[in-house]
Amino acid sequence: MAAARTSTRKPPAAQPELAEEETPTRDLRADDQPEPEFLKALETLSVPELNQVLKRAQSLKDGKLDSAKQDFLTRMKAEGEQLGLDLGSLFGGSAPAKRGRKPSSEPKAERASVAAKYRSPTGDEWSGRGRMPKWLQAAEADGKSRDEFLIDKPA
Repeated sequence: MAAARTSTRKPPAAQPELAEEETPTRDLRADDQPEPEFLKALETLSVPELNQVLKRAQSLKDGKLDSAKQDFLTRMKAEGEQLGLDLGSLFGGSAPAKRGRKPSSEPKAERASVAAKYRSPTGDEWSGRGRMPKWLQAAEADGKSRDEFLIDKPA
């Protein structure tokens, strides 16, 4: 028979009940204004409907922001012209300088390959740079000298 387990979890603390006069009668925002009805209506929408609302709201926001930017630029140009200013002269009229390397006007020359310095008896070659080839590792392990494989042996 299995012994009955006793729960070590504590029951949730009881929430004190508010008296009738303490219960808020309206939803308040941070600025003590009641929440608009259209925001309350959002709670009844499904997730796909909320996604549609978000997409439409973002589209409207982007359009209004673009319009506000254009209005601002129009006002600033008009005020600048009244003062005899050209916005191009104020802000340089050119795009900000790009960071990083400047593109080269001429193509890079190809690097010449390094001449081979060592040659195996089978004709494999190695320049002496980078990782030693296995054929030379095996030859040195057999007791041969690296100098035996030099292409241009000193006199």
